[in-house]
Amino acid sequence: GEGCRSVLKKLDDKKKDSPAQGLIKEKDALREQKKEKQTEIQALWDGFKAANNKWKKNQDEWKVYKAKRDKAYEAERERRRAEQKAAREAELASKTPYEEEMDLCDYLVNYLTTSFMGEKKAEVVEEKAADYSGFEGAAMVSKKGAEDDYLSLGGGKKKKGKGKKGPKGAKGGKIILAIDTIETFSLLKIQPPATVDAVPALVEALKAKKEYFSTLPRGEIESIAEINQKYEDKMDRRGGDRDRAPRDSKPKGGKKAKAAEFSLTDEFPSLPGAPKPVKAAEEEKGDEAAAEEEA
Repeated sequence: GEGCRSVLKKLDDKKKDSPAQGLIKEKDALREQKKEKQTEIQALWDGFKAANNKWKKNQDEWKVYKAKRDKAYEAERERRRAEQKAAREAELASKTPYEEEMDLCDYLVNYLTTSFMGEKKAEVVEEKAADYSGFEGAAMVSKKGAEDDYLSLGGGKKKKGKGKKGPKGAKGGKIILAIDTIETFSLLKIQPPATVDAVPALVEALKAKKEYFSTLPRGEIESIAEINQKYEDKMDRRGGDRDRAPRDSKPKGGKKAKAAEFSLTDEFPSLPGAPKPVKAAEEEKGDEAAAEEEA
């Protein structure tokens, strides 16, 4: 019994000197700190969930409001678009049928007449007679680069007058037209003149075309005003589609569509200076080769 007590006493003394007790106390203190932090984390999480639920509710309310606003905006836009279309239709109905076509005929007649058929009036300048007594046989000439005239005995050489120039916009009897003028002719489906000699007949054709439009019933053919109205309606629809499209949307493929190329040869093959088609050029070369062989 005495031996056991001495052993137990030694163990108790060792426990007193051991750091285990301090570590156990430190562990208990850390456990309490952990509980406090967990409580703080739970409070923050509960606060976040409450704020998040409030934000989601606000988002749902915003979506409902936005849908109503967009619907009202779309209805207002459709109303304005319908009013503008009705105004354009009323304006078109009140206009003289094919008024633009007749105005184009007048414009082209005036352009062709004044540019290629008009004659310039000669300017007559009256010269005041001067007394040159005592200077018989002398002629008044002007020295090049000098402002004052001086007398040249024996008479001066007469300068040759410049020949008459052809009408502006024509060269060697062939007419050179701007692209805008060519497009104006194409609106009336009339071939523009290639030479000055063809202008009088074309002027008469334009006058007859105007007479044709003046008696043509409304709606018989599509007029320029109707084409313009369709274009404005299309632009209105495109504007609405652009407003509805998302800002970050991009066209498929990432490339812009190429514009249709304008071919002067295809539109007006008889114009001077227009390049000939490949097939026609090859046929012309074959004819020239055959002519040389026969020669």
